[in-house]
Amino acid sequence: VVAYNCTIGSMACPADLLKAKLEGVTGAPAVATAASVLKALQVLGVKRISMATPYSEETNAHEKEYLAAHGIEVVAMAGYDFSKSGTPGGPQGTDYASVPPGEILAHARAVDRDQAEAVFISCANFGSAGIAQQLEDEIGKPVITSNVSTFWAGLRAGGIDDKVDGYGRLFSEH
Repeated sequence: VVAYNCTIGSMACPADLLKAKLEGVTGAPAVATAASVLKALQVLGVKRISMATPYSEETNAHEKEYLAAHGIEVVAMAGYDFSKSGTPGGPQGTDYASVPPGEILAHARAVDRDQAEAVFISCANFGSAGIAQQLEDEIGKPVITSNVSTFWAGLRAGGIDDKVDGYGRLFSEH
């Protein structure tokens, strides 16, 4: 199985086109993050989400449009505030990985809303997989992340359907 693990990058073209290209080049089953997130939301029966990201407002708006085009309503969203990081000129992709898990947890917790059926923590370079279960336990609704969704979809594409505890309902129930 080959995985294209970039949320925004995999939203740049139609999911079927990206999957077909990856499979055509590699000869292996393929998954991409955007399509994996959509599949995860479908499997969980979710249509309304809150979204936490490390992205700018412009990138968040693009992601919200992409999700809306696939029947997912984003009821609240927030990018991570890098103004305190001291990064000149704004955050770079490498800064996303430097955010401590506790700060990602607080960021995702703050974006949750009652009308959201789940929380989506977007970005494959945002270390959120390890806090998904904790947040899910706290808020009582599914929490999915870019990496958890992609890994889950990759295993399923490879014929592995084992349930895994510790990363949220997506992995433990589906």
